This record gives sequence, C-alpha cells and structure tokens, in this order.
Amino acid sequence: MVVFSLFFLFGWQQRVSYEIKADLDTEEHSLRAIEYFTYYNNSPYSLDTLYMHLYANAYKDGHTIYAQERRQLGDSDFLKAEQARGSIHIEHIIRGEDSLQHIIDGTIMAINLGQTLSSGDSITFKIEYLLKIPEFSSRLGYHSHHYEMVHWYPKVCVFDEYGWHRDQYHAIGEFYGEYGDYRIELTVPGDYVVAATGERIDPHDKRFIDALVSHSGKIAMGERKSVRFSAEDVHDFAWVCDPNFLVEQYEVDGILLSVFYLKQSEKKWRNAGLFAMEAVKRFNEWYGQYAYSNLSVVNGYYHGGTEYPQLVIIGPGEDQFTRLFEITIIHEIAHQWFYGIVGSNELDEAWLDEGFTTYSEIRYCEDRYGKDNSLLKLPFIPPLSRRYYYKVIYYLNQTNCIEIPILTPAYEYIDVPIAYINSAYAKPALFLFNLEGILGRQRFDSILKRYIQEYTFKHPRTEDFIKTCEEESGEDLGPLFSQFLNTTDFSDWAVKKVVGSSAEIENKGALQMPVDVFVEADSGAHVFRIGSEKKSQVIGLPASAGTIKRVIIDPHGYALEPNYWNNYYPRKFSIKPIFRFPSLDAYQILYLPYLWYGYYDGITTGLYLFGAQFVDFDFVKGRHQWTAGCTYGFESKIFYPGFSYQTPILFRRGMRARVMFKGSNSHGENTLGGGIVTSIGIPFSLMQSIGLTHSLSYFELRSYSSVDSSDWEFGRNIIFDNRFSYRYKTWNIQCGLTFSSKVIGSEFEYLKTSCEINKEMNTFIPFTVRLFAGRIVGNAPTQEKFYLSGALRISILADLFFGQAGYLSPQNHLHIRGDGNMLGYKTLHIKSAEMYCINLELPSHFPIRLFADYGYYGEYAMDFGAKVVLGPISFNFPFYTKTDEPWSLRWSIGVGN
Repeated sequence: MVVFSLFFLFGWQQRVSYEIKADLDTEEHSLRAIEYFTYYNNSPYSLDTLYMHLYANAYKDGHTIYAQERRQLGDSDFLKAEQARGSIHIEHIIRGEDSLQHIIDGTIMAINLGQTLSSGDSITFKIEYLLKIPEFSSRLGYHSHHYEMVHWYPKVCVFDEYGWHRDQYHAIGEFYGEYGDYRIELTVPGDYVVAATGERIDPHDKRFIDALVSHSGKIAMGERKSVRFSAEDVHDFAWVCDPNFLVEQYEVDGILLSVFYLKQSEKKWRNAGLFAMEAVKRFNEWYGQYAYSNLSVVNGYYHGGTEYPQLVIIGPGEDQFTRLFEITIIHEIAHQWFYGIVGSNELDEAWLDEGFTTYSEIRYCEDRYGKDNSLLKLPFIPPLSRRYYYKVIYYLNQTNCIEIPILTPAYEYIDVPIAYINSAYAKPALFLFNLEGILGRQRFDSILKRYIQEYTFKHPRTEDFIKTCEEESGEDLGPLFSQFLNTTDFSDWAVKKVVGSSAEIENKGALQMPVDVFVEADSGAHVFRIGSEKKSQVIGLPASAGTIKRVIIDPHGYALEPNYWNNYYPRKFSIKPIFRFPSLDAYQILYLPYLWYGYYDGITTGLYLFGAQFVDFDFVKGRHQWTAGCTYGFESKIFYPGFSYQTPILFRRGMRARVMFKGSNSHGENTLGGGIVTSIGIPFSLMQSIGLTHSLSYFELRSYSSVDSSDWEFGRNIIFDNRFSYRYKTWNIQCGLTFSSKVIGSEFEYLKTSCEINKEMNTFIPFTVRLFAGRIVGNAPTQEKFYLSGALRISILADLFFGQAGYLSPQNHLHIRGDGNMLGYKTLHIKSAEMYCINLELPSHFPIRLFADYGYYGEYAMDFGAKVVLGPISFNFPFYTKTDEPWSLRWSIGVGN
C-alpha cells in the first residue's frame, strides 16, 4: 500500500524499447521485419494484456474507420485505388518458447501475455510481421522509387493514469506514444540514401557517407546494404529512403542539421537549410536547447509537411510567390519541441501540440519579417500576415457558430473539419498571444521554458500547463483557461460611450479576459488595464485631463475576440485602393479607377467604390456592404451609374439571411430591385446546403444604342424572381421561377421556369454532366428567353469590361455559363421559349478538357470541342456544330468558368 501511494505521489510513466531488423523489398513494395519489443511496467497496476497500434491496417480496405472517415470527408480516390491498399500481417508473436495469442481489431492489436506483468516488472517478446506498403494515400507509402516509412511497425499504445489509449487510426487527428529507445537495422538496395530518426551507428558511415553512393564507387546491380540507427528518448521512429537523395549538412548551436532533397528539387530546396537554421536558433532561445544532437529535414512526395522525432518530411519545395515552404519547415521543426520533446496526447488534446506550434510559427514570421510579415512575396500585393490568416479562420468559425470546445478529441471534428483547424491551430495560438499580452513576453517565455524543462520526455496534459502558468506568474488563471478550453464563449470589447473625460467600456461577449485600453485626452495619452470582473466599466480621467479624443481597446492586438470594429472611438475608417485584404478592425472604403474601350462607348473612364465592414457573402459575415460607381463613354457621351447594398439580417448556425438592393443604368437599360437572400446549411462541411433568393426587380430598356437588337426588346418588365439552389457532395442543383404580370405594372405577362443539374462523376476519367431544362409560358421579352450558346446576362465583373453588343458580347465571342451552354453555337443568337440540353465535360478539373453537347430548342442541336481552362477564364474551341450554316470556328472566351 505504501508503494502504491508513492507511485501516485511522484507520478509514473511506462517505458519501452524496440529492436527491429527490417528488409525493404522495392519490387514487391513490402517490408519483412522482426521486432524485439520490451515493455517496462512502471505503473502501480498489474497487466495481463498489452495493446499495440497497427496503423498500416488503416489502408487495408474500404471498411476501416480511416476509409469511412475519408469517404465522409468526400475523398473517394483512396477507396477506388487498389494500389493504395496497405496492411500489416502479423505472422508470429513469441515470448521465449511460447507463442502469444493476439486479436486484431482494425488498427489495434491486443496481445494476451499469458501471465501477469506485475508493477516494476518487464517483458520482452518477438514479433515477426510483413508490411504491405501502400502507394501514397496519407502518410505511409511509396511513389516510384521513393519510400516514406512512417507507422511501419507494431507500436505499443500508451498506458497512463487514464488507462489504455486504444485509439484507432483516424482521418483527422494525430498520435500519442510512449517514450523509449530504438535500435533499428534496415536492409535496402545499395544505392538508396536513408534519412531516419536518431543517429547512424554504422562505424564506417557516421556522417551519412552513403549519400556518395559507396566508399568504393559504383554499386553493383542488385547489391544491398544494411544501415543501422539508434534513438533514445523518442516516442516514434520514422525513415525515408530514395536513390536520388542529395544531402547537405549544417550546424547550429551544436546541432547537426541534415537536409535530404531530391535531385529534381535542387533549386526549390536551396534555402531549406537556411530556414531550418533560423528556426532552430530561435526555438532554442525561446524554449530551451533542442534535446537531441541531430535533426533531418527531408524532401517528401506529398505537399505539406509531417513531423516525427528528429525528422520532418516536407513537400516539394519553394515557389517564387509565397513563403509557404519556409512556414511549413518552421511549423514542423517547432513540433520537435511541442510534440517531440514534450509528448502530449495529440488526439485528445491537439491544442497542446498544434496550438503551441502555430504560436511558434506566427512568432517566427513576426520576428524575422516584422509585424506586417506576409505569406506573399509579390511586391505589389498587400501583406497577408500569418496572424491575420489565423484571425480570419477564428472569425469564420465564430460568426458561423461552428466552433467546438478545444478539449474535444480530434476525430469528433469529422463533420466540420475547419472547426478542427480553429480548435487545434488558430484559436489556441491566438489565445497564447493573448496570454502573453496579459502576462508580458518575459514572464510568458519563462513559462514556456519551464514547461519544456519540467516535462521533457514526459506526457503533460492541459492541467500541467495551467499549473506551470499559475506557479510562474503567481496568478489564478483557472477561470480564464476553463472558459477558453471548455466553451465557445468569446470576448467582444466595445467602446459604449465617451462623454467628456470619461469612457465606458463593455464586454458584449461571455468570455471575460483582461484587456488594455489606450485613452488619449487633451493632456496626453494613458493606458489602463481593465480586469475581467465586470461586464461594463468606466474609465474616468481627472477633469484637468480635458476631453477624451481617442479610445482604443487592445491597442497591441492581443485580445482574443472576433469583433474589433467596435474597439475604437471614433470608429476606424480606411480608404485604400481595391487591392486590399478585408480589414478586421476598420470600415474599409476601396476605390477602383476605371479605364476601358467599348464597342459603342469608345474610351470609357470612371470610378467604382466598395465599402464594407469586412466582406459580406454567403458564409462570410460583413456589414453594410455597398458598391457605387459611374462610368462615362467619350464616344457615346453617356453616363452609366450603378449601386448595390446588402447587409445580414440573420446570421447564426446553419442559417444566414440578407437584404439587398441594387440599381443601375447600363447599356440602355434602367434597373432597380431588392430582395432577400437566404442560405441554409453548415459552411465548410459536407452537409447539404440550400440557397433561397426572392427578389422584386424593375427593368426597362429604352435604347438599342449599346445592345444587340436581335437579343433585346423594348418595354417595362417587372418581375418577381425566385431562385432555389441545392448542393451536396458532387451534386449542384439550381432552379428558378420567375413571374411577370401587368398586375404588378409590367408590360409583359409570362411565367418562366428553369432547372439546372450539375453532377461530377468520379470514374476512371472524371467528367462533369450538366442537365438543363427551361420553359416560358406567355409573352416574355426577348432578353428573358433561353439562349442556346450560353447566358445573355453577364456578371458585374464581366459587365465592367464587356458590353452587350459587338465582337466580345455574350452571344458572339464571350461565353457566360448558363442556359443551353452549347459553345459551338456562338455568333448564331439562337434563343427559344423552350430548351433542353445535356452538356458533358472531361476530364474534370484539368486545364485541358473536351466537351460535347446535345440539345433541343424546337430543333435538335449537337456540338463538341475542346477548351483550355486557366482559373476563372477559359478559351473555347468547338470542332463541330450541327447546323445548316457552313462550319466555322466559333471560338469564345469564357468568364467565371
């Protein structure tokens, strides 16, 4: 009983060791291995069963939890690719002369020890197994001659004071492992270069001399070699091998950095060593010296990056436009502290891993490139800082009410993956900066250093970090952490009112956190710290201070809140050119000077203005968004004014509604209208979404001056328009019902219905099929009929540059997706009150595609051709058109395709 009490008094942690001999077969893409596993029972409990992870079984078939979750995420490629299958076949488990019984459930293996493993005892047994290596689908896999060997061996589950952590392999979330020692011997083809966790122990090859192929020169065909590694105090072991690896080595603070890159990636990897050195140098300073003697940065096959002890795998390389390659290296190296040295549970408490790493990533960017650091390296693009990026993620989650409490297991985010990005990465990183702002950077750095030092090679939990914070700062931070971790509450500090020499500050949110307030009066500036004990507080200056001129809540930008727009008195405004990212604290007015040449108007100039609090569309919540502008045609001598306005009237989880108004005088047509737009569904999820639009609009064409008279008709047209949209996975359905009658003042009387169904087919050659049906009953104006070659009306973007008549009009050489969408019938101006079409396009999402169409509009129509798609622009070239007219190339430029 005394021994049992001492275990709980001083804590305990299990210990393991692995000795593995493995032989890689590059012909069969398999690995045969013998694993000698030793388990030290340091717990106060007796054990009769051990549990081990067989992570590779996640790729066994389409019925595993991993496969089902991949399907739930909309990724069906893995399920269809037989070569992506992988598994571990356990041949024997032997202890001494005895075979141990085992049961496998997905990616978990239970081993019956056949005896009781008492507290303080250890057990060793041998596992013989065959690993079938999948072609890349997640982490483990091969591509051609390149192998990334992670989760390649039976690995024991963690047993701690909460019991066994027998978590299956999930599509979202990472891992949890026991610290131990590894002795690994790998037999590979002789020309392969191997990067791995730990250190090389080959006495003839201490500094990765195998990168030079061999000591004696060229390796004979079929020759194989064995390389050995030793690793201590790590909770996983990973290795990567490739015959085309080149190696560069660096040293920083006594740590050997080895960069393994592929020959074809040499130019894109030339700065990898510099980035790694910059990261290690900073993290050593901020968090304490790296606990190992070496670290490898390895060129991987997939985009992005993954982390393993003493080894990080990074995607293809650096591009000339962004810093994403550098940031990926920084992020994965930060994991060497908050994952490698401190081994928290990445599945149940992901924030201790990803949140601290994201904080490190942001801090690195600001330390090296300044506060306005940018992800972009383009000189004429406004800076896009890493902190801004994560603030936007937090804002989108919070305003859409899709947040999930931080202490939620990672796999429970499967329905809304962006909520995991928020809970694991964005919100924790912003909270840590908030905590740093409250405590001061010096004290916060001492907390981080102590946390790393005290829990090196241990398994700290959230309460351990809180304990470190409280002991080092001397403050009671429990209530603050409790709200942050267990609720989705948020702060919303606001300047309620300013009168004379006093300012009232209130928190409209439920998350109570201290905040700094900057107050500037006639006598000078002051900074006050407001506590969390009250929802509303008054800051009063002495009468001698004079009138308050300016108030800023959270002047340094530390506070964790989604709404910064009400943090200012007077409200913050900015006027900038159109090329700006949406502001998170100022009401923006953006301007766009306009200069163009039109078919009818000649040289056209003007100015467009855009105003909004943030930006407002669909799942992005802005407020009071408007556009206003006017252009003038020097040849036509006509002004073209236009305006629009919208703002949310409802924005909550699963439902968003906006009111909108717009009007213009464009191309001879006066328009005025308003309505309500409603969206139903959870954004950033695979759940179905529904859109509803109801509007009443007035149109009146007064002149044929800048429209094609064959497509437009004079008259006053007042319509009640209703639109319905439905999206689910690869289905996209759009339906419309338009009503116009003399009863509501129109000169036309008709009913117009349409339905468009788009479906992506993920076959061997992926293709998209589109079905369209439309019918009009009554006397609709010509411009409201269905057009065979594509829609007549154009979007506001296209409307800025292209008119409704001339060489580049929608019925000549400009294609606007819609109606019949038969590209081969451009220039023919075919329209009808009844139309049915089927459009095929393949392969989907490729830049070069083939298309074929078949339709009926009173006559039958058919065409096929090719298109080149570059983002929102396409260049369309029909090869054949079924028409009585002589064949001609009716090319077009597509906008918004």
